Amino acid sequence: MPRNLRSFLTFIFGWPLSLIALFFLAKSFLPHLSTLSQTVLHPNWISLSLGFFCFVGYFYVRSFIWYKLLYLRGHDLDATESLFQWSFAQLRRYIPGNIWGVVGVSLHFEKKNVSRKDIAASVVTESQLVLIAAAFLSLFSLPLVIQLAPLPQMLLTPISITVIMGSLIYFFSKSILKKISFSSKITSFLFPSFSFEKILSLWLLMIIALLAYGIGTYFIVTSFTYLTPLMFWAFVGYFVLSLLAGFVSFITPTGLGVREGAIALGLGTVMSSSLAAFIAIAARGVLILSELFAIGIMYFFHRFKSRLLLRCIHYLTTYSHKTVLLFAYGLFAGYFSWISILRFDNYYAGRFDLGNMEQTIWNTLHGHIFEFTNPNGTTIVSRLAFHADFILVLLAPIYALWQDPRLLLLIQTAILGLGAFFVYGLSTLVTKNKNVSLVISLLYLLNPSLERAVIYDFHAVTLATTFLLGAFYFMYQKKYIWFVLLAILAGICKEEIWAIDALFGLYILVFQKKKMLGSTVFAGSVLILYTLIWKIIPQAAGSQHFALSYYSNGEVTDSPTSLIKLFLFSPLKTLSLLMDSARLMYLNQLLLPIGYLGLLAPLFLIFASPDLVINLLSSKAELHQIYYQYSSAITPFLFISTIFGAAFVLKRLKKIPEIVLLAYLVCAGLYSAYLYGPLPGAKSPNLDMITKPMPDRITINRLLGAIPSQYSVSTSNSLGSHVTHRQYLFTMPYGWDKADYIIFLMNETNAYPSPQDHKKQAEILSRNPEYTKYYDDGNVKAFRKKTITAPTGL
Repeated sequence: MPRNLRSFLTFIFGWPLSLIALFFLAKSFLPHLSTLSQTVLHPNWISLSLGFFCFVGYFYVRSFIWYKLLYLRGHDLDATESLFQWSFAQLRRYIPGNIWGVVGVSLHFEKKNVSRKDIAASVVTESQLVLIAAAFLSLFSLPLVIQLAPLPQMLLTPISITVIMGSLIYFFSKSILKKISFSSKITSFLFPSFSFEKILSLWLLMIIALLAYGIGTYFIVTSFTYLTPLMFWAFVGYFVLSLLAGFVSFITPTGLGVREGAIALGLGTVMSSSLAAFIAIAARGVLILSELFAIGIMYFFHRFKSRLLLRCIHYLTTYSHKTVLLFAYGLFAGYFSWISILRFDNYYAGRFDLGNMEQTIWNTLHGHIFEFTNPNGTTIVSRLAFHADFILVLLAPIYALWQDPRLLLLIQTAILGLGAFFVYGLSTLVTKNKNVSLVISLLYLLNPSLERAVIYDFHAVTLATTFLLGAFYFMYQKKYIWFVLLAILAGICKEEIWAIDALFGLYILVFQKKKMLGSTVFAGSVLILYTLIWKIIPQAAGSQHFALSYYSNGEVTDSPTSLIKLFLFSPLKTLSLLMDSARLMYLNQLLLPIGYLGLLAPLFLIFASPDLVINLLSSKAELHQIYYQYSSAITPFLFISTIFGAAFVLKRLKKIPEIVLLAYLVCAGLYSAYLYGPLPGAKSPNLDMITKPMPDRITINRLLGAIPSQYSVSTSNSLGSHVTHRQYLFTMPYGWDKADYIIFLMNETNAYPSPQDHKKQAEILSRNPEYTKYYDDGNVKAFRKKTITAPTGL
């Protein structure tokens, strides 16, 4: 179609259609503007900012894709100029007749000696990438689409298969056309002549861009109203589908009106049509502002030729795998820091175990080294009465910077995510394959056991995951000073980790032939393990290690030695225990996320055997589940064995293409993340902190914060992590007769011993002449000793 005719048709039909669509959207919410005022004028600025910067990221990635397309066609342009010129050219999308910014792009890049043919071919390829990537992500929207247009369930599978197969055909189009000996100027123009790997990388970049758009729109919506995270991926997919609808409606400039109408239609299923219409238009407004902001930033760097930006772009293009991993780490750290803090803020993180750890660190910082209140009593005890997690002492100087439990949650998330870099580094050494190394590293961050551990409070042993990965990485490289340092850090996270350190010593002795070092590490680790478990911990507790009760099963076990004998001399009983369905399910939960690939390198799974045996033989159900911290010392070796298993496939099973191995690992990782993971969209996501927030948490925060640290407090478990800055902290029912302050949460569903006991005890305290009730709103009841002055600020 001639350009002038296309411009005329777009001016005659495109803008009027857009204006009509926007008119009807505005008409939907303007009559209700007075009722929407509270929502409109008081958005959540954090969510709004996140949405804004997601949109900025969307434009940056889109501009980078264009740079890569020209680069692959032989045009090595200045990166900053290319990004700026593409972004600036896209503004012409709003001018009638310049659909998709094609004319603007042509005008800008023809001046850079880029032929019209290459520009046109790149535009076609870019459009195809948008179509197939958006169609793929739109599959997540099917649950929402069914509500809008009732589709037979039988159609969902064919639709999904069609999109996936269409994408695969496009990826392999070059090979397919070559095999059927069908080639012409048209096919070479319509289908990119790039290799499968390059097309896949471009598609993944487009997936990232569209995800940024979909997630950004989700944040914009949640800045004005609540949108359940249980349907997070459905909404993200639907927002991408709305973008696709606007994209294919080429008659309207940049899909104006079409996209907004689609968004309003989808949101109308969960909110009023007036609010949905307003949010749809608001999202477009934020999108335009973010685009202008992105162009402004690009212009600044282009105009002043920033060396920093040039270095960043050079790094992005030269170290693309590390860049992707760094980006994934940022997502991991950001999301789980936010969700962990939100969990704490809504009283889902309790005295067990965040409060125990934090009180120990706070006491250490205030001169009572490695002490806390016995969680099963009212006396001050050494932390050694329970565990030898001396790393809590090392955290005290860092904790001094911000004495708040949330700092521990941030530290845990940051350190745990860093393990992905050790996985990548080790994998590149072993497999010599960056693609495989990147995928395994990403699966580490997606691992359900890892993610569940980082959400479930703070535990010192969780940090051992990264320390053990680092220790093995440096041991493999024979950098023994770093190995020893990280092995010690892992050991002081929990007492049984020294058994793994001992196995490290054996590996150095037997396989690396370092007799002195290997023998020293082995003997020293065994000695420390024996001293802690057989001597020091029982002495501090005044009895044997408390965890022995998890394994006796009715038998008399008065020491770790007798417990070992019990299992060794009852092999049939031990075997039947290991074959229990719950324990087999636990093994499946551990191995499925790595596609069972670690079984091809069983030697490295031996390092996980100490904790694996502890968990499998325990009668405590939580130990053979992935929902807590108990698999933290197993996870490192699942991925180490996977690395060596992948190397075995690449070197010994060369008939298996690399792409098949990658696809297998990705499918296993995504499927297990759906089955067992805590993320939105999973089968059993951990989102109670969002969907079921503490309704009166501000009141509770003020109440607990007003209690001076010199007084003892008795609270329920859920409140315990918020009042740890004191020597004496009792967990109900302990301290009901001696605490200076007693705080009841009457509607607590998991109250211990029971909500009825809380109610009875509150009634008893109401009649106790030593106590006075100073706060009662029906849910929270607070008592203090009459000899204590009432706290201020209530």
